[in-house]
Amino acid sequence: MTPPLSFSLFGSDGTPGIVKRVLGPSADSIGETLKRWVEKRTENVGRVLENAASKLDSGPDERGAVPLRVAARLLEEGSYCDDDIMVEYLGGVLASARTTVGRDDRGARWVALVTSMSSYAIRLHYVAYTAAQICLRTHPVVVEWGNESDYQQLTFVVAANELTVSMEFDESEDPEDIVPETMFELAREGMITNWTYCPPKDFERRYNRTSPPGGAFTFHPTSVGIQLLAWAHGKGSQWRSWIEIGHLVAESGISMPTANLLGLLPACAPST
Repeated sequence: MTPPLSFSLFGSDGTPGIVKRVLGPSADSIGETLKRWVEKRTENVGRVLENAASKLDSGPDERGAVPLRVAARLLEEGSYCDDDIMVEYLGGVLASARTTVGRDDRGARWVALVTSMSSYAIRLHYVAYTAAQICLRTHPVVVEWGNESDYQQLTFVVAANELTVSMEFDESEDPEDIVPETMFELAREGMITNWTYCPPKDFERRYNRTSPPGGAFTFHPTSVGIQLLAWAHGKGSQWRSWIEIGHLVAESGISMPTANLLGLLPACAPST
């Protein structure tokens, strides 16, 4: 058992704490920094809790609870997350984690996954899967969700130019560096498979289909990627019905790219 501290960190009753004794006047500035740091983490947790409450199907006073392991992990790791999409994901995971089964702590895995991913990866995951979702509403296909051999018919094509707009890069960010690295990240986490990022000529040579202007990002979905989207919406148990799940609140400010199924794109004109 760790013994209690034999000193006060910041002091009390006019007695200087060890921080003041060691750092001198600099301790005042550091104390203010730590105060703002704690306040920011508390604010981040508050945003996640508020988001989770908005996604609960019933009132927060109904039966069930979020397992302590899930809540503790979110309070610790989620308190560092202030990106709007990240907050949406963590709020949805928290809402999905509410259960009447005491040992059902599956949400702990999703909290760990979300907080381990970059903000770029979370945003790209949301944009890619929401675009795919919209595509399948327009062009329904028969798929047994959970049987990944069925997914081989689902090659989604997203226009590279539109994807870059959806990522909302500023002048200090290089899309040609960030987007491929983020796709590798999603693939490494099992969110997408068989992905490509092709300029127009490479796309047409590879697939013999007309490329979107500026080239395209293609990918196959995975069950893990679909499940994460459902958990982010607060509907983790309904992931096999992910096509019907609505959009996140934060999506209202995002210019969503168009996704198409590869087989629906026109074939390239024969060369003369």
